[in-house]
This record gives sequence, structure tokens and C-alpha cells, in this order.
Amino acid sequence: QRRHQMKLRKTMTILASLKTEHQTLASKITSNGTKNPTAVVVGATNGIGKGCAKTLASYGYNVIAVGRNKPGRSESLLKELRDAGGGPHEFRTCDCFSLKEVKECASSITADYGAKGGIDALVMTQGMATIQGFTPTKEGNDEKLTLHVWSRAAFAGLLLPSLLASSSSTSRPVVLSVLSGGIHSTYTKYATDPELK
Repeated sequence: QRRHQMKLRKTMTILASLKTEHQTLASKITSNGTKNPTAVVVGATNGIGKGCAKTLASYGYNVIAVGRNKPGRSESLLKELRDAGGGPHEFRTCDCFSLKEVKECASSITADYGAKGGIDALVMTQGMATIQGFTPTKEGNDEKLTLHVWSRAAFAGLLLPSLLASSSSTSRPVVLSVLSGGIHSTYTKYATDPELK
């Protein structure tokens, strides 16, 4: 619990450092009638990701929340985002343990937002806190590497066209990847076992 709070504080500090720029952007956007900035937040259903999504909504962003959807979760999250501000908000279901689902989700966002002025921010917080060894996904990859490395690289790469299409005239698109913040130690056998088998 304490580690989670420390990670959340660090992430909120980073987001707060961007607050002035984004509030200025939001005020320019709302005053000149153009669209609110759009942010994709992966891992938005819990913890740091949920905090990031709500903070971005409060800054005036349209939030595309991405995560696993347990019963009632998307509705509850969308209500919290609406209450925070910004919008419109939406939820996209994606299990980031599956690179196939990651590709489908990112491709659908690119298809939907490429013509709408692109995406202004990508925040990736999907992850898990574990020290278990190799644990295969349904696709045969390691769960930890899939969440912390491969799904993030896939989202960033697949959403790049939408990020480059950002119609923001006051700032460049932002990509933020939140990891463990130094809480876990390094894997000492990486050189001989990079796939964690």
C-alpha cells in the first residue's frame, strides 16, 4: 500500500508539472471553439492509471480509457471521468496480456481518431507487481514482459500516426510510460535468461 502511494505521488508530480501547459492549452481550446485535447490512458481502471485519467479529465482532456472491463467497471470509471471534467470520454476494452488485443485496440483508436485531429497524449500504466518467474500468456509470452515492455512498445508504435496527427497548435504530443519507479530490484539473470524462463 505504501509503495503504491509513493508511485502514485511520483506520477502525480509528473502530471502536475505538465498542469500549467495543459491548462493553458485547455483554456485556448475552449476559448477558440476547437476540440479538447485527447489522451489515451492504458491501464486506466485502477491505481496510477485511474489517477492519471481523472487528472487529465480535470485538465479538460477527452480521455480514452483502456483496460480490462470487469462487470460495471467501465460505467463507474466513465462516471468518475465525467465528474472530473473534460470529455467526452470513452472506454476501450483491452487485455494487455494479449498483443493481439493490444494491436486491435490501438488500430481501432488510430482509425477513429486519425481524422479527428489525432491524439495529444498517450499514458501507459499497465503492469503488475510480482517477482514470479516466467508465466506464459495465452500467446506464449511472459506476462511481465508483455505488460511492461511489449504492449507499451506496441501501443506507442501503433498510435504514432495519431500522435503525429495531433491538431494541438500549442504543444507537441506527449507519451508517458509509468513503471515501478525503482521499487523492484533488477533481475540478476537477465544476461543469460532475457525471456525469464
